[in-house]
Amino acid sequence: MFFLMTSCKNNKKDLAELPKDPTERGIALYTDSILSSPKNAVYYYERALLYWKKNEMELALNDFYKVNLFDSTNAKYYATIGEFMLENGNIDRATMALNKAIEYAPENPYYHMLAGKFNIYSKDYQTAINHLNNALKREPTFAEAYFYKGFAYKESNNFEKALSNFTTASEQNPSWDEPYEQIGELYAQRKDSKAIVYFDNAVKVNNQNTSARLSKAYFYKSIGKLEMAENAYNDIIALFPQNVDAIYSIGVINFEKKKYDVALKQFNIATKVDPTFPDSYFMIGKIEKINGNKEKAKAAFKQALVFDAEFKEAQDALNSLK
Repeated sequence: MFFLMTSCKNNKKDLAELPKDPTERGIALYTDSILSSPKNAVYYYERALLYWKKNEMELALNDFYKVNLFDSTNAKYYATIGEFMLENGNIDRATMALNKAIEYAPENPYYHMLAGKFNIYSKDYQTAINHLNNALKREPTFAEAYFYKGFAYKESNNFEKALSNFTTASEQNPSWDEPYEQIGELYAQRKDSKAIVYFDNAVKVNNQNTSARLSKAYFYKSIGKLEMAENAYNDIIALFPQNVDAIYSIGVINFEKKKYDVALKQFNIATKVDPTFPDSYFMIGKIEKINGNKEKAKAAFKQALVFDAEFKEAQDALNSLK
């Protein structure tokens, strides 16, 4: 903020000429500063963050390259570049950047935590755990490090250690919903009703957490409590009317109960909320086939294949009607 204020004072442009949007305004000011000081890594770094915020990834990437060119020893820059690379699906470069961050700032627990997180994405769970342990040696109350350590153990099918680390994460940061949700997922995998308590805890600390609500509803369905599952999905729709997963799932439950008219209505609503969701068209096709409406069934299966050309069940269903 200080930089932007001083830039406004020193910039030759009149303030009225600058964009009104704060992000665009910042980009314009940093661009002017780069013209005046073309080898200043700070300006490229700050502009890259703004391009990233605007989802202009190529421009952000170009600026991050300039950052590295003009200052190749700043750990913060490497850590940010690593997060940027991870978001853009380049795990190898993300890991390389984090390793450089740790090289220049080996005592920073956040960088060790990020390295652990990145190794989870690459499914190198033991290396992830090693990095996360290094983070916890430097900051024993680091909730995120416990959380990702729990995740590494979860992916390694170690229930007890996963549960222990997620629990510690929730204790270190009781207002964070994700550890509660992950504990719920662990219990749900075992068909243990304790899952409901933790999904509810996640929602209590974050009322906007739809994934925990969906997981709770799906858990009810998985243990055969279809009425409770349908009620849970309806509760989601009451709060989030455009949630296509809940709408679709109510359709599936009614299809399984052979309430085809109710199911068909739900699937049609789902196609209006998300016209590109192939499963809804597939289920419409199945119901129309049951109802003897061959042409409508064919049209629905074809529509499913428009949005997922590899949808084998839809292709098989279509072939069966020829």
